[in-house]
Amino acid sequence: MIVVDPRFTRTASTADLFLQIRAGTDIAFLGGLINYAIANDRVAKEAIYYAAGIDHVRVEACEWCRRYIKTVDLTKDGRAVPVVDELATIPLSLWAAEHGYLKCAANLLGL
Repeated sequence: MIVVDPRFTRTASTADLFLQIRAGTDIAFLGGLINYAIANDRVAKEAIYYAAGIDHVRVEACEWCRRYIKTVDLTKDGRAVPVVDELATIPLSLWAAEHGYLKCAANLLGL
């Protein structure tokens, strides 16, 4: 366990690594940590899958929690109707179910 704190606390005494930073510099430290993670490709990314022929609908799947959401991108097709596209892309939902993903929330149709 790594503890980053300006004070040596009880938790810090049991840590594998204790990093004592100056008070008020925690935001700068967090920004540096985020910058390091992005620069060194240490950020988890969701897998994105598209339906053939309907490129404005995609499934964004999380490998860690095994859940997915289906997204309709209205910037790619402004005339898209999300409820219709939800039905038209049932194969994406079936693909996700076959690969062990659960849908985060049901849509208006209960699917």
